[in-house]
Amino acid sequence: MPKLAQVLLTAMLFTSLAAASGCQSQKVPKFDSALVGTWQREGDGRSSSLSFTDTGLFLCKWTDKGSAESSMVGRYRFDGEVLLLTYPPEASECADECGSYSISLLDGKFAASVLNDSCVARRENISAQWLRERLGG
Repeated sequence: MPKLAQVLLTAMLFTSLAAASGCQSQKVPKFDSALVGTWQREGDGRSSSLSFTDTGLFLCKWTDKGSAESSMVGRYRFDGEVLLLTYPPEASECADECGSYSISLLDGKFAASVLNDSCVARRENISAQWLRERLGG
């Protein structure tokens, strides 16, 4: 199967599964431009970053003491004021499980608090205080 057809098929499957899981509402996707960018986790002794794109993708990277870097890529969107996060079907953890979070954005800080997320790894990595990463250091 040509690569483009594989990508389109995967995207359609992901969208269908997200809708079936209740993570997708009937509203037009909304991406908050204030959230777009890279964020660093505050003061818990682990190295973590969380990046949001303006196309609805997010990347969470983290390193626990003495461990190699881990990362997960997924899709995000808003339903009203609630941030919804989902990993794709091929994810090694929590595939197709939707997590919902309340967030606040103020003065270069981003806070996420879990509302409902059965994915322990995502919940532990996302629920935190984050600082916007400054360009150039």
